[in-house]
Amino acid sequence: MKIPTVNLRSKMRSAGAIFIFIAILSALVLSTGCAQVTQQQNNLTNGTPEAVHDGFKVVSSPFFTAEIPLA
Repeated sequence: MKIPTVNLRSKMRSAGAIFIFIAILSALVLSTGCAQVTQQQNNLTNGTPEAVHDGFKVVSSPFFTAEIPLA
């Protein structure tokens, strides 16, 4: 009876590739989140939020913020 062998090098390469993929994906997610937080902080410090989309203006109150088309 022959005992099956495991090629550890190929398993380690696969695990390394998965780790690198997750690290790159995490960096992209964090950079996107940081950009959104920075924009929100700028809006809070200026006192008036800016519209994210072109051709819209922001209407806000202490309870909500909405973008509506420019009239």
